[in-house]
Amino acid sequence: MSRKGSKNVIGSATAEPSRCQKCGSSNRCQYTNSRYEDYSGKGLEFEGIWRRNCACLDCGQARIDREKVYSKK
Repeated sequence: MSRKGSKNVIGSATAEPSRCQKCGSSNRCQYTNSRYEDYSGKGLEFEGIWRRNCACLDCGQARIDREKVYSKK
């Protein structure tokens, strides 16, 4: 998908917001206690994972959001 003026864009991706497993809401508090775990050189398709603690603003359920980090190849 290319838009007028973006001559180097060859594709796009959409990401769904993280959701509470208890009520399904995507409303959350600010992240706390963020930490990065490095998995580079271990033969995996990703090189690391960000883990961020937060809580649902609708039901109060605590959760840890995980985001895989892929290399820029």
